[in-house]
Formats: sequence, C-alpha cells, structure tokens
Amino acid sequence: MKYINKIFSLFAIALMAVACDPDAESYTPGGLEEGNQGICFAGNYTQTVEAEPGVTSFILTLKRSVTDAAGSVDIKVLNNEENIFICPSTASFAAGEATTTLTVETPISDSRDSL
Repeated sequence: MKYINKIFSLFAIALMAVACDPDAESYTPGGLEEGNQGICFAGNYTQTVEAEPGVTSFILTLKRSVTDAAGSVDIKVLNNEENIFICPSTASFAAGEATTTLTVETPISDSRDSL
C-alpha cells in the first residue's frame, strides 16, 4: 500500500509541474474596444452614500485611460429612492484630461435645520 501511495504522490507532483502555464507571468491585459475610453470611478467608493445633515452636494471623481481626445460619458443612476440625489446625465473630459469630477446634489435638507 505504501508503494501505491508513493507512486500516486509522484504522479500528483508531476501533474502539478506540467499544469503550470509558463506564459502566466507575461500576461498583458487586452486593449480597449473601439470607442471605449476606459472610464471608471477613482478612489474607494462604496455603493452607498450617506449625506451628513446640512451637506447639499458631494463630488465623485471619474478617471479614464484614453486621453488623446475630448470625450463624454452618459451617467445612469441605478437607485435613487425618493429622488434624494440630483445627478448630471453626462460627464465630460477635455482632450488630454485623465480625470474629471461629477457633482451630485442632495437638495433635501435635514428637518433639524429648520428647528
């Protein structure tokens, strides 16, 4: 039985050795599709934003990887319960600009402000 375990162990080690991809270290991510500017949120944003009382807006930073020409991106709000946020429908980048800001307004005031 020990002989079978040793053979199985050697087989498993040999299998792991040949299963390694020698090209894995030289991996480069694919390029962007035609018309794609590589736009994403910069920073560590969460999916939930909680505005402090008295704050009427907050700023999000967008970045892109293709900066050779001016461009814009449509903004789609996925969840805006009770229409608390007013968000622009587009964000624009100037030629050569890698980042831009998006100001989201929170016009609903806290009821404690009126006391």
